[in-house]
Amino acid sequence: MSKNKKQNTLFILLVGYLVISCGHKEQQPNFQIDGTINVDSGKVCLYFHKDYIPNEEKTIVAEIKDRKFFIFGYIPESQSVFIDLDNDTLYGSSYMSSEFIIDKGSQTLTIDTNLSREVPVVKNKTMLEEYPDYLAFHEEIKTKSDLFYQKMDSLNKLYDYNLPTSVGLMAAQERKAVHNASDSILLRYTEKNPDSKLAFWRLIRCRRESIS
Repeated sequence: MSKNKKQNTLFILLVGYLVISCGHKEQQPNFQIDGTINVDSGKVCLYFHKDYIPNEEKTIVAEIKDRKFFIFGYIPESQSVFIDLDNDTLYGSSYMSSEFIIDKGSQTLTIDTNLSREVPVVKNKTMLEEYPDYLAFHEEIKTKSDLFYQKMDSLNKLYDYNLPTSVGLMAAQERKAVHNASDSILLRYTEKNPDSKLAFWRLIRCRRESIS
């Protein structure tokens, strides 16, 4: 079976656990996040994947007060999200987290704005019980991916975000190799963990990237 066919099959199996919740009409708040962050003021923006989950809000914005913020809303099931920061300064939009999972109920979130593109410290059932195993399984490719994006950041700064054609082609080939390796590892992880919420949302991201 080809990689694309296996990916589609696994995606169909994983999406099953959301089918019932998609018919849910009432959207009373059912999750909350108590957050801390190492900036004194500004706003944090929590982003959902609205195309795949029946959620009325694509983004939730919360004010930062005394290095704390509070977010609440509705999700039909555990969902992948990411956060960025707007604190009205020259560097206010420089922080963006990597994607992570929020669950129904209460959870805490700790953000260090010096660690952009990293998964923040999230304390809920999925991130505490599943994420360590997921991270260990993907450790090798994560290291390669981190090195690639560090290299790209350096090249973009070197060429003032206007890469020469030859450098751009080289970067595209490296990016494809990293993504292919990551997809292969994800498929193996999903086969071993078919009920994984982390794998489900990562597969959604892969499908979105393949379409765009």
